Amino acid sequence: MLIHEQAKIYRVKLPMPFELDHINCYAIKGKNGWSLVDCGLNDEPSFVLWQEFMKVNGIAPRDINGIYLTHSHIDHCELAARLQQLTGAQVYMSALEAESQERFRNVSRSGQFSELLLKNDVPLVLISKLEEVWGEDLIPEQEMPVLLIIGHGDKVLLGDLEYSVMLTPGHADGHLCFYNAKLGILFSGDNILPEISPNISLWPWSRPNPLNDYLESLELCRDLYCNLVLPAHGEPFSNLAERISVLEETHKEKLDLIKSFVVEETTVYKLVLQIYGDKLDMINLGLAIGEVYAHLMFLCNKGEIQLSEKEGKQFFRLPKPLV
Repeated sequence: MLIHEQAKIYRVKLPMPFELDHINCYAIKGKNGWSLVDCGLNDEPSFVLWQEFMKVNGIAPRDINGIYLTHSHIDHCELAARLQQLTGAQVYMSALEAESQERFRNVSRSGQFSELLLKNDVPLVLISKLEEVWGEDLIPEQEMPVLLIIGHGDKVLLGDLEYSVMLTPGHADGHLCFYNAKLGILFSGDNILPEISPNISLWPWSRPNPLNDYLESLELCRDLYCNLVLPAHGEPFSNLAERISVLEETHKEKLDLIKSFVVEETTVYKLVLQIYGDKLDMINLGLAIGEVYAHLMFLCNKGEIQLSEKEGKQFFRLPKPLV
């Protein structure tokens, strides 16, 4: 679907077999070929929809000359190698994200993931289930595309227009946005979504304070001249500054909620049960653990919560008052 005539941007909405049931990928037409922003899961429905889009718009495989990945989560990048083989297109990602993706693969095989769950009080019976879902099932072995590295401040050509590359870590270590100042267009990936807050999680493969990274990334985008935000999930929107304020308030409320539960000494898993209950599936349980942990460590770094370790487990509580 053509969503910006002047910039020749098309939205390609692909299905996902998750609670978040779609991803928006974008195809941008230029005089010398097409550029893609994100590409979807490596499954037949996604691949067939790309082929149908190409057929309807008269696009030969070699007409696609660049695939720009906002980050390395499977719904954004998993199809990249297959599309690269089909089209010969260059595939672009940030160095931080390529490194993070490799760390994830190493950690999933090293036992560090289960060690983190154990020290955060997750029961052993759940650890084995989480390992299964968050290991090979979540990011299976697959052929990776040949990557070219882009970074903050670089300029890239999407279609016929120049976009600035913006490094916006938080949801992912090396998350990128693409911004055209002339028309006020922002490809926001998962950094800024119109209806939900992206998951901000702390894991062994991630940077040590992802929530702080995320809040700084929001601030980086706040004053952009922007007529159109093109998110990876949900509908395009225009009220960028207002949406950023809502996202900031969402995290402030979650921080306040967490602080209200740590008057007495507690653990990540106990907090997850208090906030989300005990009916989460393994994908959402993992997301909840990572997000609560990220918020707790943000508060620890600010000195608003104290962290201690006993018998191999981490405990959190409000600082004791000075006497």
